[in-house]
Amino acid sequence: MQTRAGILEAVGRLLARSGCKDVGGNAIAREAGVEKVLIHRYFGGLPELLKTFAEETGFWPGLPELTKDADPPLDQLRGGERAKALPKSACASPGGCVSGTNTSLCRSRAART
Repeated sequence: MQTRAGILEAVGRLLARSGCKDVGGNAIAREAGVEKVLIHRYFGGLPELLKTFAEETGFWPGLPELTKDADPPLDQLRGGERAKALPKSACASPGGCVSGTNTSLCRSRAART
């Protein structure tokens, strides 16, 4: 389990250092000091690794945290209205789109600002 934890820690260090732009399989493996194949062995691939990182580390705020003060409450809005009501921080980060958000939504929000 040390290797798995080391890979997750490497993702966090890369994100903290330079945002999403430098987070790739080779960079993560290099940062963790492991062979790239271990990312696939432990997580199934880069998308699954990033999903696991988001779920297990609390690095990114979840929807409840982002919308706790929403007015009106998000659960009272429909799909498109809900997306527009998300705070800018839900889609913006120095390195690009926050994992788990819709990329086209991020681009459309960026175009409006």
